[in-house]
Amino acid sequence: MTVWLQRQEAFALRESYLDWLNKALSSQPSENDDSDDEEAPPSTRHETEITFKLPALKLPATSYSVAKTVSFPDVTVSHLETIYGASNFISAFTLFIKKCFPCCTITPNRHDRFALYKQLSLRMPRNRYIADRLRTCCIRTTPATLAKGRAPGAPAHFDTALIVEDPSQYSPSSGGAGLRVVQIRAIFTLPPQYGTYPHPLAYVEWFTPFNRPEKPSGMSVVEVPIGTLVAHAQ
Repeated sequence: MTVWLQRQEAFALRESYLDWLNKALSSQPSENDDSDDEEAPPSTRHETEITFKLPALKLPATSYSVAKTVSFPDVTVSHLETIYGASNFISAFTLFIKKCFPCCTITPNRHDRFALYKQLSLRMPRNRYIADRLRTCCIRTTPATLAKGRAPGAPAHFDTALIVEDPSQYSPSSGGAGLRVVQIRAIFTLPPQYGTYPHPLAYVEWFTPFNRPEKPSGMSVVEVPIGTLVAHAQ
């Protein structure tokens, strides 16, 4: 019990120090706004990837990278629904087309084919509480593969992520405000018959919003209600 109390006291002291340090740093004027860019290490991305800058909004990522060519260029809707688990793909994609391309006269259907990426890498800004360097977060959307010959099979990887649902509420130090959990099922390009879009699209399953912590664990419970489709900036 004594050791536990000592640890709790240490945690409280550390939190008090960090609060004081944040206030002290925020009150000091910045000497050079471009210091992070100047000190950034040289890019280490693979030559087969291309990097895009994200809009200058209050977002947790600064840029992203995808492969120069898609990994699966001709995926059917049935394959997306069964293998990738994108059960509401056509309805979600139709809503996206109506919202972002209102002049498009083509209606999405089950005969469409889609070009998919295996993964997308996000460039995260420095965080002195984690590491004093640029970080990369990889989001994978790969279905399971069966063993073939001597090559072993591999399980499916459909990563989850915290995305900014409401930029007006989001702040790097606001906890879960403005954030929501999603599971990414597919990352793909817009088929050319519907128009042009400068960034990849993603079909995701939205978890329910964070609610009050559950007793006695103190953790929020979230569930997956339905899938939808989002653009890169959400």
